[in-house]
Amino acid sequence: MIREIRYALRALRKSPGFALATILTLALGIGANSAIFSVVNAVLLKPLPYRDPDQLAIVYTTDARGARNFVSMPDLQDWRASSKTMRGLAGMVAQSVNLTGGETPDRVIGSFVTSNYFQIFGVDAAIGRLFAPGEDEKGAALVAVLTDRTWRGRFGADPAIVGRKLIFNGEPYSVIGVLPASFIDQPWDADVYLPMFRYPNYSLERGQAGAAVLARTQPGVSIAQVRSEMAAIAGRLAAEYPATNRDRGTLVVPLKEAVVSDLRPSVLALAGAVAFVLLIACTNVAGLFSARMVGRERERAVRLALGAGRAQLIAHVAAEALVLATIGGTVGLTIAWWGLEAISKSIADRLPSGTQVSLDASVMLFTAGAALAAALLIAVIPAWQTSRATALRDSRGAGSGASKNRVRGVLAAAEIAMAVVLLTGAGLTIKSLLELGRTRTGFDPRNLLTFEYRVPAAKYTTGATRVEFHKRVIEEIRAIPGVVAASSVRAVPLGGNGETDDFFPAEGPEPPPSERGRGLFNAADPYFFETMRIPLLRGRVFSERDSAESAKVVVINQTLARLYFSDRDPIGRHLAIPPQKLIAEIIGVVGDVKQYTVEDPPQPQIYGALAQNPFVFTSVAVRTAGDPNVLMNDVRRAVWRVDKDQPMWKMRTMDAKIAMLAQPREFVTSLLGAYAGLALLLASIGIFGVISYSVSQRTAEIGVRMALGALPRDVASLILRQGLAVLIPGIAIGIAASAWVTGLLKSQLYAVSPLDPGVYATVGAILTVVALAASLVPVRRAMRVDPVIALRHD
Repeated sequence: MIREIRYALRALRKSPGFALATILTLALGIGANSAIFSVVNAVLLKPLPYRDPDQLAIVYTTDARGARNFVSMPDLQDWRASSKTMRGLAGMVAQSVNLTGGETPDRVIGSFVTSNYFQIFGVDAAIGRLFAPGEDEKGAALVAVLTDRTWRGRFGADPAIVGRKLIFNGEPYSVIGVLPASFIDQPWDADVYLPMFRYPNYSLERGQAGAAVLARTQPGVSIAQVRSEMAAIAGRLAAEYPATNRDRGTLVVPLKEAVVSDLRPSVLALAGAVAFVLLIACTNVAGLFSARMVGRERERAVRLALGAGRAQLIAHVAAEALVLATIGGTVGLTIAWWGLEAISKSIADRLPSGTQVSLDASVMLFTAGAALAAALLIAVIPAWQTSRATALRDSRGAGSGASKNRVRGVLAAAEIAMAVVLLTGAGLTIKSLLELGRTRTGFDPRNLLTFEYRVPAAKYTTGATRVEFHKRVIEEIRAIPGVVAASSVRAVPLGGNGETDDFFPAEGPEPPPSERGRGLFNAADPYFFETMRIPLLRGRVFSERDSAESAKVVVINQTLARLYFSDRDPIGRHLAIPPQKLIAEIIGVVGDVKQYTVEDPPQPQIYGALAQNPFVFTSVAVRTAGDPNVLMNDVRRAVWRVDKDQPMWKMRTMDAKIAMLAQPREFVTSLLGAYAGLALLLASIGIFGVISYSVSQRTAEIGVRMALGALPRDVASLILRQGLAVLIPGIAIGIAASAWVTGLLKSQLYAVSPLDPGVYATVGAILTVVALAASLVPVRRAMRVDPVIALRHD
């Protein structure tokens, strides 16, 4: 084989143009695949960085609709006592925590955990110790465990950190330990761990949702066995405690799946797209390689006549393909390295914490495999042509040009079909992004600044003191020059926060949980709807008279009114909201608002008066006369005038927030668009090659036709029909394939059907225009054929 490789290298040196074109084409295809595989490997294939990660799972409770919920502490205790398939179960609630006592107040991500939490992960402390049994129960000392990142980043790797007092949520905690740098808490990524009993909503009531549950299964136990056992336990608890556990089931999700489930569709879509790019690249190179073999027929015939066997000639073809693919793969790694750096920066915020995307050994092995696969694909047709060669036929140059061009036509049609699939996918995501940009949010996002804060319950112990704090903050902000309006709300729209609760009209009989409505519950002050410019459709909004002492009131949105009060006026009627232990009068109806993302479908929304529902977590919306960015420092100082220890976070304009929400779609769309553009370029090269070869093979025929009176336009029509014979089947096959493949993109699309006719028509038109452009040069060459010279040459 060494001799064949040397021969291949000599042959390629004699054709530098061919070598450069094929190597660059393969490098682009292999490099794109290697870059995306690096992401696939890091996100989907690598195991989580824990001991026996396949034994880790998250367990939820489910309601009658199948919606997942956190687990009450009594249910968790019963699960621990009853389960035989689990080695351990731990509770966890992630929540923002105020860190004060330094120069400026700060916010960290806290995890309120049960004492066995780290035992489930199988991790020990790097410094000090972790939680001991009983330290998660009421009455225990206030202790905290820091991550290595927090210890180094916020406390300068203080060697005396153990025993140091830190102020979290207004209370002093003693640091008992630091976790090792290698420990990454996926998917929650906390900065500090605190005992479960200090969670603000900690409750020992069975009906109160409490914590996410992390579980470690017994060795050798499957997820199916765990699910079966947990279903039986849930059934027993439903029988014992029907008031709280009726219709409640369980959902067991492997931790790996919980970590990557949101990313999987996007990553797989990109992986599929680059696989098509590599196939198109290989098809293109196969066509070039096949044409090169045609040009070397006489050389091949001479070697056959001198006694060379077909196996030897095929070995030469395989060696040449292998050399091209190997060099292409090597150059592709450089392209992958460059591309991976750009991709990593674009998706860093979306990757699970601690995910390292790099060109590691697995990626190198994948690249080698991709290069080998490319070598096989591009060598198949030339090797088949070589196997059919005979010394007599080839020495006379009598090979069938039409047959060879049919092969190239089939390859070009395949390229077009694959390009159609990629262009359709890119077109659908582009249209989806445009539809997203045109979607109404239900409020005016212009000149709007938002931020969040958490009132420390230890400092503001009653609802009245929290409400007074919120009022003073809004008064200070409204006094800032340039501020038009300001308000407090539990969860600002598009902030990613909020609660979903059961509800039902209180005038009728109480329905079972499975038949109750589900809606977003929020709490707002009297200025919220004015500040956000959410239209009032009926009744009134909150006023200062809606206090903690007055009758409970709510405002509902248009969707809730339509679904539950279509036949009567909702104003003056009452809603029961069991999770909030609230029965309130409906005083107004407002327009629908996108609460979590711009893609939210219309859903019921309920607003309670903030004075009657004083949450510790609060958002603030500030409407300004000009650019909100210039007032950020003034807003911070206004809050600190009320409480100098109050941290704030997520302070950004609403326009910036909307842009951030669109970034994941924009990233996928831009990559799909780039790959589709590359596929279009390669397909156009394939069409150009087919038509150019046809012109060269039919020069004599063209000369005869022109000598017999054919006009240049007749010649152009003849050649263009050859192009259409490739283009039309390619588009037809591509559209049929797209109808199936793009169905896999459905979860990535917004307000666009995977079978959108406009996109398919546009893709067909684009490819037709590109095909005509690619045909222009060979058609002009055919139209300029001199009949005398062509016939004399023939």
